[in-house]
Amino acid sequence: MTQQLQALVKKRPADAVAMLAGDHAELKALFAQYADLVNQGADDERKQELADAICWTLTVHITAKEEVFYPAAASAIDAPQLLDETAAEHHSTRQLIADIVDMKPDHQRFDASVKALGGHVDHHLGQEAIQLLPKVRQSSLDLGAVGERIAARKRELMAELDPAEA
Repeated sequence: MTQQLQALVKKRPADAVAMLAGDHAELKALFAQYADLVNQGADDERKQELADAICWTLTVHITAKEEVFYPAAASAIDAPQLLDETAAEHHSTRQLIADIVDMKPDHQRFDASVKALGGHVDHHLGQEAIQLLPKVRQSSLDLGAVGERIAARKRELMAELDPAEA
């Protein structure tokens, strides 16, 4: 896990929607950094390190949303189809992550796989920002309480990876 991710969890606002929007911006920045590494002809070690950070950051983000945010959202808004679509998108994201984790950075499809994951995630985050987050923002959901639970779950997930960094 990166120290960058640890710092993000500690400094994120407690509001769940703002926290997730911040995560989305960080994920986009990580994918942009990876594209820059590829364009610069970076060595495999640097690409592997950033790809690992991307995969871990996404896993933490997805897990916290699935375990905390989506159940809370489901109780506050009437959008079961939207939440089902999100779950399906998360499933395919996890498959792409698994493919990348199983590859070495010198594999001919490594860079393309990270790029494909970035495109998939960008589409998902865009849809969520347009369709789901505004509905949740307008609901009666206690976004502060949900945000605190998301942050706590992220800290737990990070501790599972490396207890010294939690």
